[in-house]
Amino acid sequence: PGSSEATKALFGLYLRQKKIEKAEQILVAHVDRHPEDISVMVMLGNLYTDLQRIDAAERIFLKAMEVDPDNINPYMLLSRIYNGTKRKDQAEKFILKAIAIEPDNFALKNTLAEFYLVNQKIEKSVQIVDEILSKRPDFIPSRLLRARLYNMKQQPGEAVKIYRALVKEEPESDRYNLLLGTALLRQNDLSGAKTHIAKALSVNPNLLRARLLMADLHFRNKDFIIAKADTEQVLKSQPD
Repeated sequence: PGSSEATKALFGLYLRQKKIEKAEQILVAHVDRHPEDISVMVMLGNLYTDLQRIDAAERIFLKAMEVDPDNINPYMLLSRIYNGTKRKDQAEKFILKAIAIEPDNFALKNTLAEFYLVNQKIEKSVQIVDEILSKRPDFIPSRLLRARLYNMKQQPGEAVKIYRALVKEEPESDRYNLLLGTALLRQNDLSGAKTHIAKALSVNPNLLRARLLMADLHFRNKDFIIAKADTEQVLKSQPD
């Protein structure tokens, strides 16, 4: 009865069967018996978040912090709730609390930089990204974020340089080829854009964003039949 793994497995089974009430009950019962089990407590908080029971999720995550104040997961999950409910100051506060616990965690700092970017605090975001990359020049999440910042600051050429470097490092990456192709398209480099978007599609034919961009490129070149075929392929996967 005290098995965390069995509880999680049974929860997953009920969830797959869409027996939400039973799924909740199995977690609640375990947390009541084992209030020190943060992993199940976090799972319950995530369930409440998914069900849009925000007050219940908030209570669970705050309780988890009391039980294990050095575990950063509840801080970050609560921050996500606050960010999603437009409580930006609270969201920032809990990200900063998590960073105070793990000051050398670059992923956390990058999350804060992304938070600032989304909330139009561009210079704060730039400052954090620069700090991360000065210590970890190869940290990909911050390199990608720096490219986004360049795009927001109307410096697309600098963003292209970052994407080119990433493609050079991982030439078979559908993601990096798509990002580079999209950036080149913004610069009206249709030939370069087509090369890299086509590469992304050759690696991952189900990449719908790339398929739509190729349709756009074919349309611009008046290749209407190919553009139509690409568009229909997207609609076949996502009719809505």
